[in-house]
Amino acid sequence: MAGRSLLRIVISGLIFFLIYTNLIGESTSFTSLSPRSEALGGPHAALTDDFSTLFNNPAGFREVKGDLTVANLNILLRGPLSSILLGIESGQYQDMLAELGNSRIALALTGPIAVGSIRNNFAWGVFNNISTDLYVPSLTQNATITATADLGGVFGYSWGVEFPNTGNKFNYGFLTKLFFRSEVSAAKSFTDIMGAFDDLSSLISLDSLPLDMGFGVGIDVGMKYIWRDTLHFALAFRDIYTPLFMFRYGSITSLTEGESPEFVYSAVNADYSFGFMYTPHVSLFRGLIGNMKLLFDYNDIFDFLVDGDQARHILLHFGLGFEFTIFDILSLRLGVYEGLPSVGAGLDLHIFKINLAVYGREMGTQPGIMPVYNMMLGIDFSY
Repeated sequence: MAGRSLLRIVISGLIFFLIYTNLIGESTSFTSLSPRSEALGGPHAALTDDFSTLFNNPAGFREVKGDLTVANLNILLRGPLSSILLGIESGQYQDMLAELGNSRIALALTGPIAVGSIRNNFAWGVFNNISTDLYVPSLTQNATITATADLGGVFGYSWGVEFPNTGNKFNYGFLTKLFFRSEVSAAKSFTDIMGAFDDLSSLISLDSLPLDMGFGVGIDVGMKYIWRDTLHFALAFRDIYTPLFMFRYGSITSLTEGESPEFVYSAVNADYSFGFMYTPHVSLFRGLIGNMKLLFDYNDIFDFLVDGDQARHILLHFGLGFEFTIFDILSLRLGVYEGLPSVGAGLDLHIFKINLAVYGREMGTQPGIMPVYNMMLGIDFSY
């Protein structure tokens, strides 16, 4: 009886801790862009066969067979960028704003610093991320532009248990991370921001841009059960607790002049997800098509508990993906995530890999409120 009571206390405490760390999160995670994951319908906890395993599920380190990445470059374009470029060229910002009201536009880059390895159950990596996000709420409200730069490293390890006479496996692992972040933001009218392309000094004024600088540390934990190398069931606890310790300066000039900053504590949004993958291990058309994968995930499990009225609609948490390979060279991918479709392809040229994804994402809390379409291109030197 005492043992059962202790077990209940431990389980209750663990659930409370998971919900609490999810509740306090408000910042974005330190991660790496992945065209393959986006084409397959978002992150998948059970997809652990390449370098993206670092941020998908640390339980998968045991499955990756000696992946070494020496360079990686992924570029994300979000929103109607063609309309913006045409507006900048013509100077017709008001007409462009009428089209872009309640829109989000982003440009993000992972690399060129992207090196790491997953080998013998051990994983490590060093990455840099750069992103610029522009949010245009309406014709009358100021637009917000934010630029963020991250540089950090991760390392982790996984263990496993194999069940005799069944071929079944249970893997579990962890990933720790340390990263440095700097961020500047500005809230101006959309026409002022667009006009700054003609005169950058009107936007980049050292006395008007608040600057945040600091660092974050965190941990991911994962587990995965594999049934006969065909059915994969996984749990990923991403950013279980990832605090951010930031120092806020009123402007970039305040930093250069040695003024004392304001200390700001926050935490990264935790993401606890369940994933399933089916790998039938069959080939079609005399080996033309093979390596098929069917993936299903439910992401951010505790969102409805901790976010209350701001919780996202249940349909926005589901991710579905399908992948197959032609002649072991060309991979084709389909997916649905946040109620929007995705499609992509990967080309394995042995010396390097090229991945492309075109996909939709919902930026609101309900389906169809603010759908945004994205394109991501990646070049990966992994061996």
